[in-house]
Parts: sequence; C-alpha cells; structure tokens
Amino acid sequence: MINEDKVFDLLERIYVELQETKAELKETKIELKETKTELKADIIENRKAITKLETKIENDHGQKLEALFDGQKQIFDKLDGIEKEVTKHEEFIMKRVK
Repeated sequence: MINEDKVFDLLERIYVELQETKAELKETKIELKETKTELKADIIENRKAITKLETKIENDHGQKLEALFDGQKQIFDKLDGIEKEVTKHEEFIMKRVK
C-alpha cells in the first residue's frame, strides 16, 4: 500500500507539473504570436519608410542628373560655336596665305 501511495503521489506531481508546463507553453505561444504581429507591423512600417526614401533619392538624383545633362548640353553648344569661329578664322587665314 505504501508503494502504491508513493507511486500515486509521484504520478500526481508529474501530472501537476505537466499541467503547469502546458499552461506556460500556452502563454509562450500567445507571447510569440504577439511578437510576430509586432514584427510584421514593424516590417511593413520599415518597408514604407524605405520606399519613401527610395522615391526621394530617385527624385533628388533625377533632378541632379537633369542639371548635369543640361550643363553638358550648354558646354557642347558653346564648343560648337567656338568650332565655327575657329573654322571661320582658319578660312580667313588660308585665304590670306594664298
């Protein structure tokens, strides 16, 4: 009888511990779900911020590139004018030399 009581007490303690562990696991599962939800929200927020930053960078760089191309066009236009003037002077010099 004593052995049966000891076995029963042991089984009862094991059962109680298992129930406590089960409850702790449920709490942990709930906490993990909450954390997962928070992480998803953070990821979505970060993606929005990154997209906003990308758009800003693209616009800023686009304007800067446009300004560079405009400057390059102005330089080429000036070079064309200078080339025409040099050609006129060359023609004038060649006529005088002959």
